[in-house]
Amino acid sequence: MDLIGIFKGSPTAGARDGVEVSTEGLMTAPVEAKLERGASEVVKCAIRCEGGCTCDSATLTAVDMSDESVAWLTLSKDNDTFSNSITLTNLDDTNTIFYARIQAGSYVGNETACIRVDAEVASGV
Repeated sequence: MDLIGIFKGSPTAGARDGVEVSTEGLMTAPVEAKLERGASEVVKCAIRCEGGCTCDSATLTAVDMSDESVAWLTLSKDNDTFSNSITLTNLDDTNTIFYARIQAGSYVGNETACIRVDAEVASGV
């Protein structure tokens, strides 16, 4: 079991809803968008701890499959200011909302990236 999960599908802040995003590169439930050249789409996502765990701080970073940063996927805490990396605090077993903006450039094709989560998780009681 993963101790931290990312969820999509219009998750609700403070709830435990949403569809868990695929992990370990399986691509069974990715955060995805079908875009025309030059278009972008913002996808509402959530992160939460599982199994009664908590986390004081988690840094989320958009990276490609080689762990290098990507320009076409950016993240935001407030759906206003987007960057390659964000830090979310006070995570528990309910949804903390964040946003992923996917931007199509001049090349439109299949691109793959990951949202890397760096966090220290405290075990539940």
